[in-house]
Amino acid sequence: MAAPFVRDLAHALLDQLAPLADELVGRILSAEQPYTGTVPVEDLTRSVRDNLEQVIHAVAGDPGDPARLDPPRATGRRRAEQGLPLESLLHSYRIGGRLIWERMVGLARRQAPDRLDELLDGATQVWDAIDEFSTVVGEAYRTTERRLARMDAERQAAVVEALLRGDAAGPLSRQATELLGDFEALVVVVVERTGEALAIDRPDAALRPRGLRSLWQDGPPGRVGVIAGPFEDIEQRAAAALDECVSGRAGVSTPVRRLRDLPGAHDLARVALRTAGPAPDVAMLGSRLRQAVAAASGRLGELLVERTLGRIEGAGGEAADLVAALVAYLDAGGSAAEAAERLYCHRNTVLNRLRRVAELTGLDLHDPRAMATLVLALDAASGDRRLLDRHPDATRSSQDATGR
Repeated sequence: MAAPFVRDLAHALLDQLAPLADELVGRILSAEQPYTGTVPVEDLTRSVRDNLEQVIHAVAGDPGDPARLDPPRATGRRRAEQGLPLESLLHSYRIGGRLIWERMVGLARRQAPDRLDELLDGATQVWDAIDEFSTVVGEAYRTTERRLARMDAERQAAVVEALLRGDAAGPLSRQATELLGDFEALVVVVVERTGEALAIDRPDAALRPRGLRSLWQDGPPGRVGVIAGPFEDIEQRAAAALDECVSGRAGVSTPVRRLRDLPGAHDLARVALRTAGPAPDVAMLGSRLRQAVAAASGRLGELLVERTLGRIEGAGGEAADLVAALVAYLDAGGSAAEAAERLYCHRNTVLNRLRRVAELTGLDLHDPRAMATLVLALDAASGDRRLLDRHPDATRSSQDATGR
């Protein structure tokens, strides 16, 4: 229950509600630039008046009205729908609290300066009311924000599903054009799910500053995205953005120009994912075409690995050293001396291990075609999750060779 003097001052403010609301609107627009262009002035004026009236009734300690908190609830919902930042909304309530307190102090000084102590004792009444209304408006805002996010995610998922299905002429494709805006090229991204979590966080925050827009769909395999942007460097821009927000393994297709080409780009993104090494790794198909050929060959790739690296595995304890020597030799461009430096061993040790590789595989390492076979085998191993643990150096070789 408010002190009688506080109640009287609050009721006096109700008699000045219209000019008080106008002043508060001016202060909010001056202090919070995001309101301009986001919230219509008529809407702001109406909500300020409604909220101000109910806050002052609360300060006065007037009998509780079940509808008293309707204005902050309605304001929170509308501001979330309009896209006003929550920080700006909450600041506007603090601005209102200061204005109410200033006016009450001014009235007290003019009408009864000897009773200022009574007003000070009632200061908590003002800020308790502001806190209550701020809490309610914040809860309404966050609830609406979550609802809008769910709706947006569901809408995006439906659009992406239609596009990847090949429905480039239906109504959902028109929605895709609206959501993606004008674009020259598109790439598809497949992000592998890690356990129960999606290994990507707030992709739009990384993509938009680079002039890219995107749509996403979550599913059992992981998250699939369609990224739109300029044709010339969309892959490079996408790679830089995804490096910031992907914490797991991802594959990115080469660019296409038309919505109807997205199903094929989706297939290529999944192939690119098969070339990714241990997380985190964003595999850009355009820079891993050789590895992608091996990864996409399925059972043929497995046979190639079995008849090359598989035979090296039969060497038992020396197998790891043999594969490491082969990888180092390839990474060094065929220089045994440089490979020895990389492995911290003698050049003759590398040559002996390479001879052993040739003996086990039956391949002449001086024959470029034989070396191409071994390179493809290493690529196939790097693109097959079942072989990665057995041939970790193969994965490293693919990463060193592509740089991405």
